[in-house]
Formats: sequence, structure tokens, C-alpha cells
Amino acid sequence: MQLNIAEMGNENNRLLAAVMFTDIVGYTALMQEDEKKANRQRDRHRSILEERATEFGGKTLHFYGDGAVTIFNSAYKAVMCALRIQKDLKEPFLPLRIGIHMGDIAYNDQEVFGDAVNIAARLETLSIAGGILLSEKVKDEVKNHRHIKTISLGSFELKNVKQPIRISAISNSGVRVPSATDIKAKAGMISNRIAVLPFINMSDELGFDYFSDGLTEEIINGLTKIGLEVTSRTSAFAFKGHNEDIRQIGEKLSVSKVLEGSVRKSDDKIRVTAQLIETGEGFHLWSETYDGHLKDIFEIQDTISKQILSKFESKSSDSQFNVQSTAINQEAYDKYLEGKFLWSKWTIPSVYKALKCFQSAIETDPELVYAYIEAAFCYIYLGSLGQMSSQLAFKRAKNLLEKSIQLDESIPEAFAGMGSAHTFLNLDFQQADQAFSKAFSLNNDSPELYHHYSLYLNVIGKNNDAIEWLERALTRDPQNVIYNSELGRAYYFARR
Repeated sequence: MQLNIAEMGNENNRLLAAVMFTDIVGYTALMQEDEKKANRQRDRHRSILEERATEFGGKTLHFYGDGAVTIFNSAYKAVMCALRIQKDLKEPFLPLRIGIHMGDIAYNDQEVFGDAVNIAARLETLSIAGGILLSEKVKDEVKNHRHIKTISLGSFELKNVKQPIRISAISNSGVRVPSATDIKAKAGMISNRIAVLPFINMSDELGFDYFSDGLTEEIINGLTKIGLEVTSRTSAFAFKGHNEDIRQIGEKLSVSKVLEGSVRKSDDKIRVTAQLIETGEGFHLWSETYDGHLKDIFEIQDTISKQILSKFESKSSDSQFNVQSTAINQEAYDKYLEGKFLWSKWTIPSVYKALKCFQSAIETDPELVYAYIEAAFCYIYLGSLGQMSSQLAFKRAKNLLEKSIQLDESIPEAFAGMGSAHTFLNLDFQQADQAFSKAFSLNNDSPELYHHYSLYLNVIGKNNDAIEWLERALTRDPQNVIYNSELGRAYYFARR
């Protein structure tokens, strides 16, 4: 599948073009098994490609075995050509994969090169039989053509490409769509991803679930802070209470490792067990039991995070650990965890109860910054659903978020919440935009931030952009019911 790309002189033609790579899946293996059949597939591919490329004004510059590179003067024409080709090859099915990018290229009758060529080639290798992958540049060019359906798959680091590339797939009827898992596996991106499953409460105290859930969430936060890519809480907690095979969990969450464990409390003593499992074969990489007092729980969290990090080849492996506990005061911490447990239920009664817990935590420890943020989110929730005066709710949320920012200016969720508060309190879109810009500067890979930003985009009428940000959130947190329901709402606002 390699092109003969070399340095070329001034005789090269240069232009801005849509570059389409096509390639037959499994061609090499088929050649070894049935050479005549493989050659028939290759010839059919070439014949249809040349016919459709001519129809849509394209030019096939180079054939390389079972593949080809074709250029177009229009991204729309390239996509339409790809759709027609996949339709032509559907019956009988020929397993062709296609990648399309747009950019500056240099070419002559024998060779073609440039970043646009490299990216299009990478997209093609990440696609699947019957699928069409697009770069963000191409998607932007065709997004207003409603008969072309696309779905965002997320951002990916591609070989020999400096910056991550946002990839979308054509999702028209009859076109096969790869999952984000497919893309990540081919791009080699899941080897250092981990999911932390909800720790099981083994205590006699049935109400102690809030603590075991809270410990799970704190470990997720700790691992994220020290440089690991960790599946979001919502997606991981979707497996709570389910006795599902670790290998299936790894496939569904696109992770190579899973941490699971249990918590047992007796009076003021606590025992935490944890085990790290490789999802490919389901074997244990590491297990440990920690005994201590409740006051030691922060140290236990940090120890677990350090030992897990040692099992990964992480860029941050040489960095110093600085996983700070969420609270200093144990009583405040308990109330905070109970509030998080209730908040995650997302019902009106549970959110009211969660709000009381966060308020109690703040009263006990006024330095507990995350309690202010979570209390603000409770008010935003209640105000949005009409459970209290929206002006009162958003004003209280704004005051709490301002206090949290005074305590710590490095938390993106605080600025995301502030963006929502400015949006819904007084339609101050300029202040909202500034708040979101600050949040993105602190962390541009947060599904919760994507969610808040999509709400803002819907309000200002950028409904298609809101859809794209929600799709991004769902690539990181696919099990999140709220994000899925908001995506449906965004499609409704966009009249799609």
C-alpha cells in the first residue's frame, strides 16, 4: 500500500485538492488463497473507480496493487464519488475501504505527495470494508448537504502526522460505519487506556455505597491527573452490579486494562482490595489489599494510583505524584461523597438531597472547592427543569462558582458551569464564551465540558455545532444517558 513518494523538482503540479485513497481489505491474503479471484476484485475496483472518478471530475493519479489515489477539485465531489463506488461494490460485496482528506498536494504523472496525501492514506487504513472516513476539513465542506450523513468518531493521533486529527464517518444507508473502538485499536490508542469499575461495598452498612462509589471516582480523578487516559465515571459505572466478562468490558470501553476492587468498613477501620486486569486475555497484572483507618483513605488512593501508573508506559511515569485529596476534613469528605452518589442518580428528589449534602460539606469545610462546583451544578439542574425560579437558581450557581474559582483557578468544570450560568442567567453570551474559552484552555478533553458547551451552542442557534460537541462527548463517555438524550434534543433543534 506504499506509494513511491520522493523529493521532486519544480516541474511538479501543486494544487489544493480533495484526496481519496481506496484499498481492498484482505487482498494480500486472498492473493495467496485464490489469485484469479483476487485479480478479478482488483480489476473490478479499478474499473468502477475510473468510471465514477470521471463522472465526478476526479483524476486517478496512481494505482498501487489493490489500491489507488484519486484527486478532486471539490470535497463534495470526492464524497459523492466515494458513496457511488461503495454502492456499486455492494452487490456482490467487494470489501473496499476509503479515506478522504483535503489539502495542498504536489503531483506528476507518476507520483503524488504532501501532508494531505499522508493523512488521506492514514484515514483509509483506519476505515473498514464498506466504510468511508473523512477528516474534519472534508466534513466541514459537506456538512450543509443534508443528503450526506456523517457521524463524529473523535480525535486521533495518526502516524507521521504532527497534530491529532478529528475523524468522521459517512453514515448514509448502506455504508458501514466503524466504531471508535475500531479506530482506536488500529491507531494503537487503546494500549494505555484504563477503566476503573465501581468498587464493591462489602460492609455491613448498606448505606456505605456512597463511600465505595466515591473512592472509585477519586481514583479515576487521581489517575487522570497523573497522565493516564481513563474511561469516564458514567461509562464505567454502567457496569455496576453486572457480572460481565472483563474481556467484553474492555471491548465495549476500548481499554486495555481494568481496575476493580472492594471496600469493607468496620467502625473506623477500612480494608480496600484492588486488582488490575489485562482485558485481552483476562489475566491479573497486580493485586493488593490495604488496611487502615478512614483517615488514611487519601493515602490509600494515592498509593493505588502510583502502583497502577507503574504498570503503564506513560509519558508521565517520571513525573512527581501530586494527587491531592478532595478534602482535608473527614466529615466534609463523607458528605461530599454522599452528595456525589445522590447527584449521579439524576432525579429531582436525589438532586435536592445531593444539594443539602454539598451545602453541609461546605459548612464543615469552607475550603472544599469541589463541593461548591457540585452544588452549583445542582442549582443549574433544578433551574433548568423549572423546579425553582431560574433566575434564583442560576444566580446561586454563579455565586458558588465564583467562590470555587477564588479557591482554585485551575478547575475547568468551574468555568464550564460559569459559562452555563452566564448563558441562562442573563443571556450574557460574551461572558459565557470567555468562560468556555478559559475552560478549554485548562482541559480540552472533558466530556462534561463538551456537554455544557453544547447547551450554550443550542441557545445561540448553532445547533449543528452542538451536535458535533455532543458526539465528541459520547466518544469519551458512550454510556452517558444525559449526553445521549441531549444529542436527541440537539437533533430536534437542528430539524434533523
